[in-house]
Amino acid sequence: MDRSASINSTVLDVVNFRVVFDMASPTEGTIEEQVAMLAKLQEQGLISHIG
Repeated sequence: MDRSASINSTVLDVVNFRVVFDMASPTEGTIEEQVAMLAKLQEQGLISHIG
């Protein structure tokens, strides 16, 4: 089941985006996909603020 379908709220006031990498060794990668999805949800009016 999609998590967004289980939320009974029209708009989330704040979504805090956190990325945890392995602190013992450097990790390469991009967060572009996740940030783009949050921005899309914000454009749709489902998220007021991204933190």
